[in-house]
Amino acid sequence: MSNEEAELHIEAKTFARQLVSEIKLHNEAAVEEGLKNGYIYDRLREDIERARRMYNERVGPKIRETSNYLYTEMVRILCEGNESLLGL
Repeated sequence: MSNEEAELHIEAKTFARQLVSEIKLHNEAAVEEGLKNGYIYDRLREDIERARRMYNERVGPKIRETSNYLYTEMVRILCEGNESLLGL
């Protein structure tokens, strides 16, 4: 991987982390409820889809084809590592 490509991956991962952190910050109660009841996506569908659109607009297809940083950060930040809570 070239230095330029590595930098694009870092930028994509950072952007994904920012998007998901904002979702959690603005929806703390919904995240907590989703964690307890097992349905994060249902509670945050609108925000998640908006983040997905923003991520896809900013991150090029070459990066998206090899890595899904947005999904990884959603599982890590919103679902506290429990992928099944996301329901995607």
